[in-house]
Amino acid sequence: MVIDVSDGSAQILTNEHIVRDMGAEIPLYLPDGRGNLWPRSAKLQATRRIWDLALLEVECGSLCPPHLEIPEEFQARAGDDLFVMGFPYTALYDRYAVSRGILSSHGEGSLDNLVSADAYKLHIDAAIAPGNSGGPVLSMSGDLLGVVYGVHGRFDTSGYAIATPTIREFLDLQQRRGEPLSGEGGAS
Repeated sequence: MVIDVSDGSAQILTNEHIVRDMGAEIPLYLPDGRGNLWPRSAKLQATRRIWDLALLEVECGSLCPPHLEIPEEFQARAGDDLFVMGFPYTALYDRYAVSRGILSSHGEGSLDNLVSADAYKLHIDAAIAPGNSGGPVLSMSGDLLGVVYGVHGRFDTSGYAIATPTIREFLDLQQRRGEPLSGEGGAS
């Protein structure tokens, strides 16, 4: 998902597990707003494996897509309706899918064994398919709540997302250090 656009380039937030073995140049496609996709190569800027987050940058010129703002404060509550977006393997490769669900719970702790307990996570009840990883979780008003990273066991209607407080911390760490993050715990 695109989180910032400036001077003909875009910053893209995704999951570390998606780009883990791809090297420093990540192939991707950008939509042009007319139904066409244009191949591009993004540069890996930062990763944090224990939070399953990665930051990419891509030169997009006039093809820069719209971006999502990361809110200053997390405003959702358990029971709130939400949307999950992504590119599941079962859909056409150039089309995204949207599902609707609710926020079951949120907070730090061991909701699963995939991401560090210190990450602020969302447990969501919404249809999530393989390939949805890296897609946004949005409130009904369109505010970013988090980024999908996995499903709960064999159930595709219960999954997890990294919440915006951890996303903001990840981006702040990268900006403060002025260098790419990497590895298990952060900067290398």
